[in-house]
Amino acid sequence: MNTLKLEVKLKNTDSKFNRIFLVDGQTTFSDFTEIIFILFDWRGYNEWKFRGEIENENGELDDVVFSDQTDNDDEFLHLNASIIPMIKVLGTKCESIDFVYDSSENFTFEIKVLEKSNENLPNRRPFFLDGLMAAPPENIGSTALYLDLIKHYENPKKYSKEINIFETWYEKKYFHNDFDVKSIQNEFNNLN
Repeated sequence: MNTLKLEVKLKNTDSKFNRIFLVDGQTTFSDFTEIIFILFDWRGYNEWKFRGEIENENGELDDVVFSDQTDNDDEFLHLNASIIPMIKVLGTKCESIDFVYDSSENFTFEIKVLEKSNENLPNRRPFFLDGLMAAPPENIGSTALYLDLIKHYENPKKYSKEINIFETWYEKKYFHNDFDVKSIQNEFNNLN
């Protein structure tokens, strides 16, 4: 498999937010974070890691963490994200992985394989296909707060003044379906 069609969405929520895109299977997990930051319009200020499973030499799945940082989570085998290609994990029995961004903020995204293909991407650049809603603001505080703010925008009379005060810290673009597809693809095309 050379190309993976992936969907990214907030894990364990009913949020409509998602991104669907194509990525070269040889992309390392470290390089994949740059793709995620472009998709979400984030700058990458916080620590991140991927959690998933990888097939071992016996054909069994081992729990692993892929990260550039040191992590104290001893339940998982730790692998260097800068050398592991995505196809090594998502091209096998594993159909999804988690992306955890700043675990203190509790943002966990599920990255799910929708299709695997033998076709090559032009210049091995990611290709944006579809998506819903702007991504959560990078430093909003928590998934729960983000979801509360979305509900506030959908029904402002139902939610408290505390949320009205907090919303001034963030632009309204984060809570609607506003994101620039052309800008995302242009940034993909400029990746090294």
